[in-house]
Amino acid sequence: MTGFDTAARNADLIITGEGHLDGQSAQGKLIQGLCGRASPTPVIALCGKLSATPDQIEEIGLKAAYSINSQERPLAEMLANTAANLEKTAAELVI
Repeated sequence: MTGFDTAARNADLIITGEGHLDGQSAQGKLIQGLCGRASPTPVIALCGKLSATPDQIEEIGLKAAYSINSQERPLAEMLANTAANLEKTAAELVI
């Protein structure tokens, strides 16, 4: 319905988001399905919290994953700064 498969085939890179990327993300969460459908187009994730190991990131099907928070803080504080931290992280990736 959304044309995802066609868009993925025509893309050079797909950037997605996840609140918390961890070992459970490879256990049937949407992000793993997205990576499977996107293949062979590489997918990277920007997430609020990153606790997945490099092996788990690979198992999910991601090319890479980045936390948008430089330090863990109280959840309310991280959520309040999501927009600014997402913009900063995305800008760092393209520079």
